[in-house]
Amino acid sequence: MELKSEFKQAADRAITQYRTTRLPVDPATKKPEPLITFKRGALERFAVSQYEVAMTTRLAAEATTFLPFNRGTKEGGAGNDVPDDVNRYATDYLWNEVLLPDNLLNILARFVHLEIKEKEDWDGRKYKQETMSFPRYHQWEVVGQLIKKAREEGPGQTMRDRSSRVFQRFHRPTVQIQSPSRIVRFRYVKAQTQEPTGPRQEPTPQCTRPSGIRPRLA
Repeated sequence: MELKSEFKQAADRAITQYRTTRLPVDPATKKPEPLITFKRGALERFAVSQYEVAMTTRLAAEATTFLPFNRGTKEGGAGNDVPDDVNRYATDYLWNEVLLPDNLLNILARFVHLEIKEKEDWDGRKYKQETMSFPRYHQWEVVGQLIKKAREEGPGQTMRDRSSRVFQRFHRPTVQIQSPSRIVRFRYVKAQTQEPTGPRQEPTPQCTRPSGIRPRLA
């Protein structure tokens, strides 16, 4: 993790340092750096300031790709909201939530994934491309919320909830379809809001022809 202060530097400066000074192979000795080597050292690298967080799973000098690890703003924008509390930072969720022991172990066990794809170059030689996947903040947060809701509410729903959705699906206003030869109006029958006692039947649309228009025979 590379920490920067916005008073003198920003998270972009940490990204630049990762790309230029954190090289997988030492230029002098030509030996790989164990902590930086892919799949051997750190699984994730963070570039952090008071306002933004970026991450990468693989250091490849200038070819290193960083992705945002921000929460987003209340207005739906990029970055993070600045807390009203002057004793807090906009990026404190990183150590107050993500890097907590239980949450970090959950990420390592259920989210981190090594993807291996077999590809072929222009000369017909096959090779394997490996990519380490680490969840972004909103992905990790949404999955956690879905699991929590499933545990609280259970997998099933009541018949009343299903009947309400059926009523909203079929109780639609009259739809008018215009064509060069005629005008046809479809009126949907209002669905029953009470729980059915017998076999369920789907409502069928009824076709009504406006007055003054003759049916056209084929």
